Amino acid sequence: MILISGLNTTALLYGEWKTVKNDSFTVFYPSGNEIRALEVLGLLEFYRKTVEELTGNSSKSLSVVLEDPGAMSNGYADPLFHRVHLFTYPPSSGELGFTQNWWSLVGVHEYTHLLHLTNSGGFPSFLTFLFGSYLSPNIFQPGWMSEGIAVYSESRLSPFSGRLNDGTYDAYLGALVREDRFPSLVEATYAPLSFPGGRGVYLFGGTFFDYLSGAYGEESFSRFFKSFGSSILSYLSPFIPALGIDRTAGEIYGKSFPELWKEYRAAAEERFKDSYQEGEPVTDHGWYVEDPLVLDGKLFFKRSYPVKTASFLERWRYELIELDLYTGKESTLVSSPSPFTSRLVSREGKLYYATLDLKPGFANYQYNSYGFCSVLHEYDPAAGRDRSVFRELIRGFTVITGGEILFSRDREDTFGSRLYRLKRGDGETPELLFETDYLIREILADENGLLYLSARRDRQSFSLYTLDLNGLDLRARTGRSPDRESGTLNPLLESSYSEGGLYLSGEKLFFSANYGGIYSIFCYDLEENRLSGLTDSGYASSPAYDRESGRLYFVGLGSEGYDIYRKKARFQETQVPDYTAHPDRDNTSPAFSLPADPQPAYSLSAGTQPVAVPPGLPENEIRRGGYFDNLLTLFPKVFYPVFSAVITPDFSLVDIMAGAGIMGVSALGDFQYTFDGMYNFTGKRPEVEFSLNTLVLSPLLFSVRFSTMGWNSLEAALEAALELPLYKSLSAGFSSLSLGLSGELFRDDFSRKQIEPFFKTGFLYPYLQLSIFFGFPFERKELGSSMDLFALVLGTILTKQLWNTEVKLGMTGVYDLGASYWVLPVLRGYGTGLICRAGAVLSLDYSIPLFKIRKGLWNPALFLGDFFINPFFDFALNDNLEYRFAGGLEIHQEIKGLALAAGVPIDLSAGVAVNREGVWSLRFALRAAVGEGFFSRNKPRRM
Repeated sequence: MILISGLNTTALLYGEWKTVKNDSFTVFYPSGNEIRALEVLGLLEFYRKTVEELTGNSSKSLSVVLEDPGAMSNGYADPLFHRVHLFTYPPSSGELGFTQNWWSLVGVHEYTHLLHLTNSGGFPSFLTFLFGSYLSPNIFQPGWMSEGIAVYSESRLSPFSGRLNDGTYDAYLGALVREDRFPSLVEATYAPLSFPGGRGVYLFGGTFFDYLSGAYGEESFSRFFKSFGSSILSYLSPFIPALGIDRTAGEIYGKSFPELWKEYRAAAEERFKDSYQEGEPVTDHGWYVEDPLVLDGKLFFKRSYPVKTASFLERWRYELIELDLYTGKESTLVSSPSPFTSRLVSREGKLYYATLDLKPGFANYQYNSYGFCSVLHEYDPAAGRDRSVFRELIRGFTVITGGEILFSRDREDTFGSRLYRLKRGDGETPELLFETDYLIREILADENGLLYLSARRDRQSFSLYTLDLNGLDLRARTGRSPDRESGTLNPLLESSYSEGGLYLSGEKLFFSANYGGIYSIFCYDLEENRLSGLTDSGYASSPAYDRESGRLYFVGLGSEGYDIYRKKARFQETQVPDYTAHPDRDNTSPAFSLPADPQPAYSLSAGTQPVAVPPGLPENEIRRGGYFDNLLTLFPKVFYPVFSAVITPDFSLVDIMAGAGIMGVSALGDFQYTFDGMYNFTGKRPEVEFSLNTLVLSPLLFSVRFSTMGWNSLEAALEAALELPLYKSLSAGFSSLSLGLSGELFRDDFSRKQIEPFFKTGFLYPYLQLSIFFGFPFERKELGSSMDLFALVLGTILTKQLWNTEVKLGMTGVYDLGASYWVLPVLRGYGTGLICRAGAVLSLDYSIPLFKIRKGLWNPALFLGDFFINPFFDFALNDNLEYRFAGGLEIHQEIKGLALAAGVPIDLSAGVAVNREGVWSLRFALRAAVGEGFFSRNKPRRM
């Protein structure tokens, strides 16, 4: 490891990153993860042929990167640069949590993406050979199609794994049917801000492909992808789907996708016509409501939801809520700027919850060597006081009598957990109690020191176990070494489905399980060893029981999201079902039949089906390598034409250029570069532009750019920058600090040599965000520049959410300590900016949502979103006390064009401004909503 400013770098040029590979895959992994890498290589090779048959495509020499982002489960496929990245943290909640082996699910999902998106033939295949995979026609498809086939693929691995087998998707389709809110194909494509939000492409795409498989056969998918990928007309599909995916659908299915979607909806309506949500609603919030707790006549729960505050901008809110069950009054106890993690826990009148945060020192480039962790909070309702307890990679936790905290953390070397105890007090270090090959996601403790766990071994589902805390203490006191001893949990209930959401009330242990693909509430009587069912229809999870009233509270699911429901608890004796397959799905494809598990049989109750272990690759088929394999992937994979017209600030010259460019990215993502070569037809000279960004010494970012094209017709410019993030946090308060140094050489003979130290900082609160930039550009003749310059450049932006609106205050300014002059940004209502040696521009915007259109067309592909009104006021002042101001009004209409991914976001705006001189002006703009920062658009520039 290298130390830079006290931060551990995560990768060195030599030694830190290694590879295992065969002819099909090269798996990159950080040191210490060879076992994981070998497992991934073996699994991908084992499932390779079935994924190739499903997608109708194959691949060679695919780069697969294992990244450690801390407590974050994800993965992504990059068809442009032929690579897949998989995160090392197995999920434990949500639909992704229903998996018996994380590497199988995420690996097959992302490999399916890669093969589907790069499937091309005929003339398009020739274009992709010349220019790169970005011209593969299957990339030009809606998001529900690309995610749908991947969700379908992951769900074929086992009837007890994958999102189509989990049960949540079926429950939500049932809610849409009974509330008559089933989305149209246009709504599913453009995904306006309504539940389930970005997860809609997975849900609707996956269930749509599941329908097509049953109605038309799974083999139709590969034929569709091959046909679509071989037609030149497919490039028109994002504009006019009738010429693209509908034409291919007619060829394969005999019907267009709008017609197929109607069939899919009719099938869902028939299947779920009798569905209903059990229980009486207690809340009416929608989106995400979690972890109800009943204490002294009050209901506590967590709530997460987005608020649309500006065009293509939503702010997520995370709140801890108290609901008085007698009066119905709701109060927000805590607002957090970052998402909740783990479950809500109560002990001795206090509430404990965890939120997401960041810390440095992880082996990844995706987050620049930062990783996700949790901050445990203690909230005292009586005092109204919230405080942070500690920060750690917490998977599950509980609090025992006396305030001691038990928490589980994943083992670094292999699958499983370590259980720690943290005694309250200054300077206490967590004590390691127990190490196991079970992944522990939930922990509950009774008054006698008995722990109840939701946990699983690899290739099994989450089930219920017990663990004697007093026995762990005894073992520690006798001198045995628990950190080296793998223990055995005591089975309470085991099945092939997922059991969790634990809630203990006296001798009754409540939990939820998705037996048969239906989430329901159950109770295990610890005295009588009897299992009872409490719900039997709709969706029910996260139980809470009020012994005083005999009422059961739980989370249910409606068309607008999750809410809390209640019913009188009726305990009906039942047993763990013995399912050999999901009752509504056939997951017994011969392609996925596995050999008998070579491991010793687990001690399992009836009905449990562990996934067998695919045979690993023979050692003679595995080759090993190191960081040099990453450098070999830098060969350019994207070639593109370039056309440019450059207009000088005084409009005296227009440069028209044409040429070509190349782009390359390393498999790890630590190097990325572009090189453009053009001919300037106006100046009759060649032009070049080169850029390189590298994170090879992550978190230190180094970038360099050389260009013969300048914004003011300079002959050439060479720019370089270093930036080091010293601090990042998602918690309330001080959130970021970066130091940097940039340099620039320009003019035809590089006579100007400028250096600019800078720093960036930020603050984050639940309804307020502040970012600040300070730069200190300077030049000195004694350092080789043709002039002297020293200035301070400032940029800051403050945003504040007020109910469902947002106020944005931006300020940019300059103070030159020499004799240089600067041009301030142009105010709305003016044509030029003020000239100054010192000055500032202030902009105040107030975004107000007015109404939602959310309607669109399939042919041509167009969708109208929300409509906003934006009063504004701009003010500029320079050192000569010259000032300008202007005020006015803008309207913004969200537009999504192209049936591609979730649509291309376009902000259509029109505005009127009146300036200090009383001159009125109109302005119209049509711009891509890509989130460009205020300061980058409004930076003062030198004259």
